[in-house]
Amino acid sequence: MTGNSLKSKTLKGVFWSGTDRFSYYIIQFVINIVMARLLSPKDYGLISILMVFIGFFAILVDGGFSTALIQKKDRSETDFNTIYIVNVVTSVLLYFLLFGLSPIIAEFYKESSLVLLLRVLSLQLILSAFMSVPLIKLTIAVDFKKIAIASIISAIVSGVVGIFMAYTGWGVWSLVFQQLMLLFIRCILLNLIQKWKPIMLFSVQSFKKIFSFSSKLIASSLIDQIYLNLYPLVIAKFFSARTLGVYARGEQFGKLPVVLLSDVFIRVTLPIMSSIQDDTERLRNLYREYIQASSFVVFAIMLWLFIISKPLILLLLTEKWIDSVPVMQILCLAMMTLHISAINRNLLYVKGRSDLALKLEVVKKISAIIIFLISINFGLIGVCIGQLVYGLYAPTLNSYYTRYLIGVSYLEQLVDYGKFMIISIVSALLPFCLVYQINSYWLQIFISTVLFFSIYISINAAFRTRPFYLLLPIIKRIIKR
Repeated sequence: MTGNSLKSKTLKGVFWSGTDRFSYYIIQFVINIVMARLLSPKDYGLISILMVFIGFFAILVDGGFSTALIQKKDRSETDFNTIYIVNVVTSVLLYFLLFGLSPIIAEFYKESSLVLLLRVLSLQLILSAFMSVPLIKLTIAVDFKKIAIASIISAIVSGVVGIFMAYTGWGVWSLVFQQLMLLFIRCILLNLIQKWKPIMLFSVQSFKKIFSFSSKLIASSLIDQIYLNLYPLVIAKFFSARTLGVYARGEQFGKLPVVLLSDVFIRVTLPIMSSIQDDTERLRNLYREYIQASSFVVFAIMLWLFIISKPLILLLLTEKWIDSVPVMQILCLAMMTLHISAINRNLLYVKGRSDLALKLEVVKKISAIIIFLISINFGLIGVCIGQLVYGLYAPTLNSYYTRYLIGVSYLEQLVDYGKFMIISIVSALLPFCLVYQINSYWLQIFISTVLFFSIYISINAAFRTRPFYLLLPIIKRIIKR
């Protein structure tokens, strides 16, 4: 694959993956705002508790097979059918396990309603399994346009159902059925679009070969999931479901943009970098391009959100969610480097070193859990500050193996993303000082947005940063249209 075709494929993939993720999350964001006005923080807290367990089991269903198949060079139909059968069988078994565990979980949190809620919401494990292979095939083909169509339609329809149920008094059940409807419609559409038909073909040899790579991914993902789920588990147990709802809402606002953007880059970069995994020099250059381009976008958006956190939450969610403001502000800063960790982890997968990814996750999460256990003693804000500390030093750990795999030193990596962090911070100083001098929430958002991005673009133009000048022709073409 030539340099130009790589660039073209990347831009096309980023466009459609971005369309998919941005459209999906914007629709979900609007739906959640409407539903948050109709529902209580406790309703969201209950769902957050359930998603801890469902998210953990979802990792076991996928088993890291998606990444393994995308990374694999000589994949065959036997591989796809084998993984499909494993995913479906595993999802059914795990569903019944969660079905049986639901009374124990409900008793632990002293919430009897969790029994039926968990038994119904856990059906999403089975739905996810049935759409796994069509999604993998579309990702390998970098055909994010079809994925976007399925995501957008399912988000709109499920959102309408959720809002209607919330408005008519279904309470927490409106969130449950919104999630199930979302996955059900997406599952049907992906299978119709991809037109892949599974057959009863299972190969032990194929499974062993894929599992040898994916087993490390499972362990790595489980460690990551356990760490992430410590927060809702402990907050719900030691504080309250309402406090968890406040945390979850602030986390969603602070985390959503960086997760969205990181997801776009991860989905596009994995298949493209995998296609040149044996060409170290090209992979090195492409890696640095991705780090710079993602940092250029992510740092700016996260600092901007930090500035407008208070007026944004008060306008969209009303005063009853005011406690989510400091949570959102701190987590905006804590999550800024998530994309760097994600791209570095992708690099390990591309080079077939899932073993190193596992080692890295163990080291990272041990240190993160130590920080968490210390920070929990200082309340909810203390927990958020602990995440900020972890977020600031995580890129150093994530980039450790990059030096040896593709020869990019610590200093080169720091320069690649550090300059955009500094530019973003400098751009945020004046808007942050001025924003709270204005009485109107709408004006606070408008003025700080115009001011921040004017300064940010001007500094990037003055220093002629590479991502800015790569994006400039695209922006000009869009304006001319």
